[in-house]
Amino acid sequence: MIINYLEELQSMTLNGTHELGRDLDFQDNACYQNVANKTAWTTGTGFPGIRTSGDYTFLGNFDGKGFKIKNHYVNNSSSSGYTTLFGTIRGNAVVKNLILENSTINAYYAAGLAEDLKDNAIIDNVHVINANITGISHAGGLIAGHEYYSIIRNCSFDGTLNANTYSGGIVANGWSYAGALVSKCKTSGTITGGTANTYRGGIMGDQNDTVIIEDCYSEMTVPSGNNSATIIGMATNTTTIRRCWTNKAAGNYTIYQTGSPIIANNFYDSTTTGLASSQGATARTTVQMKTLNTFSTWDIEGKEVFNPAAATNWFIDETIDYPRLWWEYAKDEPPPETKRRSSSAVALLMMA
Repeated sequence: MIINYLEELQSMTLNGTHELGRDLDFQDNACYQNVANKTAWTTGTGFPGIRTSGDYTFLGNFDGKGFKIKNHYVNNSSSSGYTTLFGTIRGNAVVKNLILENSTINAYYAAGLAEDLKDNAIIDNVHVINANITGISHAGGLIAGHEYYSIIRNCSFDGTLNANTYSGGIVANGWSYAGALVSKCKTSGTITGGTANTYRGGIMGDQNDTVIIEDCYSEMTVPSGNNSATIIGMATNTTTIRRCWTNKAAGNYTIYQTGSPIIANNFYDSTTTGLASSQGATARTTVQMKTLNTFSTWDIEGKEVFNPAAATNWFIDETIDYPRLWWEYAKDEPPPETKRRSSSAVALLMMA
């Protein structure tokens, strides 16, 4: 089904295959089949979410085709039920190629995309931009709870998060089931609110079982506290964090850990944070953070030879910028005439 109106989005079948046919803006009369819905969905408790006859579990495939959903509005913090755009995404479902812009979400379990991701479901190439997300319990840039071998990859969040218990730039909380993966994602913006004991992280607030965070970076401002850090607010024995970087710190922490998580090849900017050392990551100056050799064990190459058609996970514009993810490469830049990979990049790709 090709979706061209917000009513079609709200009532689409939960186990079908769907795609956006254009941008949809909750503030634009032309995006409604019945313009009376505009008042209901942009004031009061706002948009009721994608559901059919009270069912909120999405099991299908949704392709945004690179289009935007703008000005999504929810104001329903009195309900602990599923009030996000999607409720639960599960059972091999896929949501991809979507931009959510200027969302305002005030809910019990608040998130830019969905309350829950589980059972091998995949979110790929979804970007939440300029969002304001407030949760009584959880506030996740994309997802409130992430579990059961589900995957989030090639995604981003920019905006403000505020919750009493868990806040995370991509995921608020890796709930108590194994196998969640967050890969090749980035975050920016600010986490506010909570208390000194709130779990707050630039990528993930907390995790309660096996979680992998790899090839991600956070430029989020996160307040200091007992369980706060700019990558993850709590990493335990079942957490793996590898090849991540940040240029911010929450107090003294870039990764807040207890026990012995598996941590490898993470870096932070000691110049911008003012920290000589921090749990889980290696200190490098701003100059070093903008040098290719610092990241020699990563799948990375210089921007001048980077080819998005045969991309490494990362590229770097040396002396100018930090490492950036492959999907951030400007689409109007022509690929180089010659493709060159470092020996370490080749080795990593052969192992993948």
